[in-house]
Amino acid sequence: MFAILASVPGKLKTLLDRLTSTRAANLDKLDANITTRAAASTALSNAVWTDARAGKLDIVGTPVEATGKSPMAGGIPIMSSGMLYLQQTARTTPGTTVAVDIAGSGVLNLASLRIVTGSSGGMNVNAEMKVTLDGIAHSVTGSTTSSNADLSRYLVGYAANGEPVVLDQIPFNASLKIELIATTLVAGGSATVYYKYRRVS
Repeated sequence: MFAILASVPGKLKTLLDRLTSTRAANLDKLDANITTRAAASTALSNAVWTDARAGKLDIVGTPVEATGKSPMAGGIPIMSSGMLYLQQTARTTPGTTVAVDIAGSGVLNLASLRIVTGSSGGMNVNAEMKVTLDGIAHSVTGSTTSSNADLSRYLVGYAANGEPVVLDQIPFNASLKIELIATTLVAGGSATVYYKYRRVS
């Protein structure tokens, strides 16, 4: 026991030599800084700052356009989840429209083609949606000669009748391009692409 106590004076001297007046003053500042922080009741917690809320920051800055309808027959309101907004590009005449052409990385959540015909006229529609991810093209087509047709084709994501839109997570590293190609489109008919994506860079 005496041997342990005998070493105490030397250790105290070492401690006092290292504890300069400047270091002692910094200890006082440290206490002041801690006591001036926000109260725990105002700090963010996992109950408030959820992963879902944090993920919505990725949506900020992404082009958004509310369409009012989901990409499916019957047109269910697209705000089924409270935060789901889709973009759309439509054609009522033959030709090609580039809906999206961006460079950079991101995630494609939904891409679908919808073709609609009227009761008189517009009963011949043939269209294609082409999605090119990082230079690799994928497409889906739709065609009808029936009156009052309302058909949807899905390439990414899905929307079942009466159900919320189901989003996918298809990444792209360098580029995303979405084209609407209407080869036949009689007056009165329409072809529309619906899509949702978010940018990462």
